[in-house]
Formats: sequence, C-alpha cells, structure tokens
Amino acid sequence: PTGYASMILLALVPPAWNRVMDPRVLDHFDGDISRANVAPHKRERILRRYPAPQAATAAARASEDLPGSLLVAEGPVVATCPGCAYSYDERRGDPREGFAAGTAFASIPDTWCCPDCGVRDKVDFLVAHVG
Repeated sequence: PTGYASMILLALVPPAWNRVMDPRVLDHFDGDISRANVAPHKRERILRRYPAPQAATAAARASEDLPGSLLVAEGPVVATCPGCAYSYDERRGDPREGFAAGTAFASIPDTWCCPDCGVRDKVDFLVAHVG
C-alpha cells in the first residue's frame, strides 16, 4: 500500500527484496522462470532453485519430438497480446509495423514486441487459428 517508495527501501535489502519479488516474478511467468530474462551468470542457479512446472516441461519435450509440419495448423492466425489485447490478424497484417496483409505470424521476427503496449514479446502472444 505504500507504493513505489517502499519498493525502493525494500531494494536496499536484497534478501527482503528476493523474498517479496521472487513469488511475484514466478506468478508473472506462470511458474516457468525459464521464460524470464535472467542474468546469464545466475541463470543455472536460479533455474535449479525454481524448476519449470512438469506440465510445461512435458509439453516442450513433446513439441520437440514432433516434425515441424505437424506443429503448423491450417488456416490464418490471430495472435493476441495478453497484456493489452492488441490483436495481430494474418489476414490484415499491420501496415504501421511493416507487415503486409497475409504476413504469417510465424514469419515475424522473434524480437518483435507488442506495438501498443511494448511490454509483451512475440512469444507471449496467445495464438488462435481462425477458420
């Protein structure tokens, strides 16, 4: 309830900061801390401390075993930002971002982020196939 000022004070005591922020970061990434941008020299230690949920790990392994053609469904895709609800529709594209109508969401660079909120990366978008 004290807002930004209390977080600055909390940051002065790293163990207290970690105790408060670690659960928040885990919730933000649905328990899969491997999706977070962790400092390379700390990544292994952090991933040991907070392993990925079993369901996410099993799904990742299953998708690695499938041939690429089985991972792509037929029909156009609409991808929605979970943060601000911006939608990228392959049928319309997004001219202001330089994507012509018909540009597949899969062909958009992985470094692309939501043009409306700028917070969510491409990998965070919720993808739905439309018929």
